[in-house]
Amino acid sequence: MKRDAARDGRAAAAGIDANAHLALACLPS
Repeated sequence: MKRDAARDGRAAAAGIDANAHLALACLPS
């Protein structure tokens, strides 16, 4: 259970990081 929770947490964090990166990339320079 703990391993699954940690894996889900990392996946969520990675998703947030990816979304933030895409948002920044879409902003006009």
